[in-house]
Amino acid sequence: MRIECNTIGILLDFFNYTFKKDELKTPRVGVIAQDLQKVFPDAVVKGDDGYLRIRLEDMFYALINAVKELDTKVTKIIEKLEAQEEVIVSQQKEIEALKKQNEEMLKQNAEILKVLKKLRSHD
Repeated sequence: MRIECNTIGILLDFFNYTFKKDELKTPRVGVIAQDLQKVFPDAVVKGDDGYLRIRLEDMFYALINAVKELDTKVTKIIEKLEAQEEVIVSQQKEIEALKKQNEEMLKQNAEILKVLKKLRSHD
């Protein structure tokens, strides 16, 4: 499974995987260390066995910052949505007032037409 995460300007792909040596084949989710190393080099170290390892403590702080950034964005979106909802409510009230005004004008027009008919019939 591949999921794209584009937070704080970093684009990473997440993958499901299992370790070859894991007899239970425990499913895991993660990123490819080489991909992470390109955008966040301090979070990747080379182990004694030569394999790249991801420093989870560095990733933890990066994720906290990403959550903060997303929270800021969500808060701004909510504020915009609330402002738009206020505008919608105001417009709905205006529409209702215009409908009533239109109904009154239609009644007045009907009455004017009746008067005109009477005037024409007297000629």
